[in-house]
Amino acid sequence: PNLSMFIERIVQGVECFDKSVVSLGIDKIDILQPPLSIYQSDKFNIDMLESIIYHARNKYDIILADVPFRYDNISLEMLNLSTTSVLVLSPNIRLVKRVCDFQKFLPHYQKKGVIFNKISSGEKKYIDKYKSIIGIPVFEQISFIPARDRKMIENKRGYFNILNLQPAMPGLEEIFFKDG
Repeated sequence: PNLSMFIERIVQGVECFDKSVVSLGIDKIDILQPPLSIYQSDKFNIDMLESIIYHARNKYDIILADVPFRYDNISLEMLNLSTTSVLVLSPNIRLVKRVCDFQKFLPHYQKKGVIFNKISSGEKKYIDKYKSIIGIPVFEQISFIPARDRKMIENKRGYFNILNLQPAMPGLEEIFFKDG
């Protein structure tokens, strides 16, 4: 199942949506995967996006969408339909202008936050400067993990004092819906 099924059978409505979703069967988490081809992606439009969001809002309490960092109509409409935007950013200070330009597309009423990803020791000095320029609260900072350490983690060897987000997943609702 993937978004291609929805695109090709949109007239079937909610049945089509349900057939497009991969159900993990645990914790009521489902995934809607992207289309299999660029050709099918090109058929996807804003009306289809709104239909998906409508069906998803009737079925789920929380919807997470991985939206590309670009300015096409689909991405911008997804931002408009969202109640919260979490930007996952590289701490590279050279990207701050692009982030500031992108902020104008985030609705003013929307809750916003940043997660800095893959922070190396050399980039930690830029985080405070970056935060003051963009003016969006930082939810989390994730350190860079070298390939050697990632391999050891994968093989369950050794202990690493790293951020493990999986236990926090059930608490996502608090981040997105708390007042403030």
